[in-house]
Amino acid sequence: MAAIGSLVFCTDCGNLLDRSVGQDKIKCNVCGCVNKDTSSKTVVTHSNPDAFPSALKQKHSTGQNLAPEEVGGQAEIDTPCPKYNTNN
Repeated sequence: MAAIGSLVFCTDCGNLLDRSVGQDKIKCNVCGCVNKDTSSKTVVTHSNPDAFPSALKQKHSTGQNLAPEEVGGQAEIDTPCPKYNTNN
């Protein structure tokens, strides 16, 4: 018997075996070989966050897109001029 995750295959013919219900031996329906069930009973899977991108996540970005008309002019700085002591 060969097990990959929760899938169990017959060692003689390679057939995918039925899932055992509390039994330690599984009989192959194709060739009749009795296989030991060494599959894991609990399977835990983890998905990569990038594997299933969502539309909402794609809308969210680290930057902001602005149209040319939305971009302001030059920066306004409210600091007194050391030479003339004015706010220009």
